[in-house]
Amino acid sequence: MNSVELIRKLSPEGADRFYKVMPWINPIPNSAEEILEKMEIARQRLQYAAERQGAIEDTDGERAVLSGLKSEIQAIISEG
Repeated sequence: MNSVELIRKLSPEGADRFYKVMPWINPIPNSAEEILEKMEIARQRLQYAAERQGAIEDTDGERAVLSGLKSEIQAIISEG
C-alpha cells in the first residue's frame, strides 16, 4: 500500500498521531512498510535517549504516540 492511501485511511486520532510523529519520519516514504520501518527507528532512538538520561517513563508520550500509530497502520495494512 502506498503512503498516500494509508494516510487517507487513518482515523482522526491516527491522523493527529501521524502529524505529531511526522518530524521523525520526514520525508514521507512511498510505502506503508517504509513508514513502519522509519517509525521503528524513531522508537529505538527515543528508547536509547531515555536510557541515556536514566528516564524510566517517557514524559512526552512520544513512544506511546508511535506505538498507537504503528498499531493503527498495521491494522490498516492487514485489512488490505
